[in-house]
Amino acid sequence: MLPAAFLPFVEQRPIAVMARATVERFFEPEHLDILFRQTAVDQYERNLLFSSVVDLMQAVVLGAEPSVFASYRKRRHQIPVTDDSIYNKLKGMELGVSEALVRDSAQRAEEVIDELQARHDPWLPGYHIRILDGNHLSATEHRLEPLRDTWAAPLPGRILVVMDPELGVARDAFVTPDGHANERTLLDDVLQMLQENELYIADRNFCTLKFLFKIAEKKGLLLDSATRVASRMLEGQATIHRRFVYRQSL
Repeated sequence: MLPAAFLPFVEQRPIAVMARATVERFFEPEHLDILFRQTAVDQYERNLLFSSVVDLMQAVVLGAEPSVFASYRKRRHQIPVTDDSIYNKLKGMELGVSEALVRDSAQRAEEVIDELQARHDPWLPGYHIRILDGNHLSATEHRLEPLRDTWAAPLPGRILVVMDPELGVARDAFVTPDGHANERTLLDDVLQMLQENELYIADRNFCTLKFLFKIAEKKGLLLDSATRVASRMLEGQATIHRRFVYRQSL
């Protein structure tokens, strides 16, 4: 139950209060710290909890604070460590922890969306649609001394994301610190998450024999050249036959 001071907000702006409560539930400190302990391999917690790092970074990512240091300064009375400790924690953050946070948030969001019966209509009945795409993480500033005399900015990594259009959320994220790596190098991680009757929409860069056979084993489908083929199929301008999609001219 909310304190009595919140009743006017509940009565006048119930949707806003519900949305705020839902988002806060996704990032409950106790839940985040448990997730970190279950996922982290080398990192550990002492004075600086994972939930504190997430809270600090949320303010930066959502634009409430201009930088990590500014976010830390506003919370320094709540975080019993120095700013150097914050940067060291972020520098050593394990990729598996970041990926687990995305996956966990999607699962918690799915529970809420299903309870509200707010799923979008399925694009293709009988299949779970997954949109697979990758991108470079944003180039960083020229803080390293060797980069101060060049226009090129360092690429901190590459990310591959699996989007669920029925939920409207990113279901999985796979990260590599190599900003120049090909997206296909992350496909083995995607294969471990494949489920039955999934239809993956991706560009032709992901159309490898290994990926195709693994999807076939799960009784799924793969659509490449997604922009043209998928849109035509969803408009009824293509047919599915023996798990292949054929484009038809009109």
